[in-house]
Amino acid sequence: MTYRETRRENPNHELVCCAYPTAFWGSFMRILLASMCVAMWVGFSAVHISHAQERPWPGRFNVTWPTAGGLQYWGDEMVCSGWRVQRNAVTGHCRLLDCDDRRQAWGTLEECRAALELVQQRGNIAPLKGRVVLVLHGLAGSRVLMNSMCKYLSEEGKLEAISIGYPSTRVDVDADALALQRIIAAMPQVEQIDLVAHSLGCIVVRRYLAMETDSAAGKQPDARIHRIVMLAPPNHGAPEAARLAALDTTGQIVGPAAQQLTARFAELEPKLATPTCEFGILAGGRGDEKGYNPLVAGDDDGVVPLSSAKLAGARDFRLLPTLHVLFPREPQVQKLTLKFLQEGYFESADKREPL
Repeated sequence: MTYRETRRENPNHELVCCAYPTAFWGSFMRILLASMCVAMWVGFSAVHISHAQERPWPGRFNVTWPTAGGLQYWGDEMVCSGWRVQRNAVTGHCRLLDCDDRRQAWGTLEECRAALELVQQRGNIAPLKGRVVLVLHGLAGSRVLMNSMCKYLSEEGKLEAISIGYPSTRVDVDADALALQRIIAAMPQVEQIDLVAHSLGCIVVRRYLAMETDSAAGKQPDARIHRIVMLAPPNHGAPEAARLAALDTTGQIVGPAAQQLTARFAELEPKLATPTCEFGILAGGRGDEKGYNPLVAGDDDGVVPLSSAKLAGARDFRLLPTLHVLFPREPQVQKLTLKFLQEGYFESADKREPL
């Protein structure tokens, strides 16, 4: 059949003829794009393999890859000079991130620890020494939210401040406290450790201290722990969080730790220790009987009642007109936190308000 014969039988032949090359070129471009992507990946892998031959990592094959740094599904297990070993709360596997949050290795905790130690041995990063401040975020937060606090402590106080990430909505308080225990144990050359914690982070710290204490066996918390600052701590539970927890019928939104702060706090509270070192508390509220949240009895910061924030034994206490979620980023909170870490009080020795 000739072209003219086809055209006579099909008056719309021009449209049909145009459709064929369009479909052809579309398929061709998709194949070309896919081939380019594969080639780029192979090339990228080859570069990494070449790099790995010069600086071999123990453990599994790895493609250096950028990450978000670990939010709700990753928790820190080791930290050193911006590098960190993290564990996935779902799969249990670990990874090593560099100071730019690029994955440098992955596998078991032992493999990632070995990779980090290799970096230290080569002199790429220095081991932590001297004084360190570990900063913990609250429920449903991330270490990024504490960066401004760390920056202030580092720049104004010349302190080595490290923001610790933990999967607050994925696991319970015990799991988070055990991770903190491993982080501190992996700092053998550090001489002094201070802790700054916001909200749930305060409960994680108290649970860690309890795990480290056994009066019958004469076991006490790490003697290097010097001072602790609690920011808006739910020391006696957070009843307002119960409303959020009640909506989470599957336990996949706020997780088991939120349940422990609310409905199950009676079970958790006996397992929390009161710090034996110097600790101060900064709480939020309006200084009246109403507070910021009409659904919370008495004064409050919008989430935690003032009565829950207080804990007997605190060396100093301050009430600030600050909402719960804003605490770590408030300039006045940062200023008072640094003062307590340096001096053991928020303003001066004669103006302390111990509990």
